[in-house]
Amino acid sequence: MRKPDDTIQESREYSTGYDDFISLILPILRDFLPILLDRWSEFTDRPTLKILEQENRYLRSRINRLEKRVQWLVMFQVVLAMFFLFLVILIALKAI
Repeated sequence: MRKPDDTIQESREYSTGYDDFISLILPILRDFLPILLDRWSEFTDRPTLKILEQENRYLRSRINRLEKRVQWLVMFQVVLAMFFLFLVILIALKAI
């Protein structure tokens, strides 16, 4: 029966160097690919991921500001309606 150490040793003996080449080229590609994609998006007039993230943050802040304005407007309308209702009740009581 073969030991696990024997198979590891045999695989090291029969290595063609292809694994070594891949282990060297993958970190280079990992660093080079984002740069290439960024340049390609500039070349094709498409927005980059960084620009899209900035625009997304800007739009989210605008949406938050608009939501706050709508909340204040609704609250103002409710208070104004309550004031006029109170005024109508006072006028109705004085008319009696």
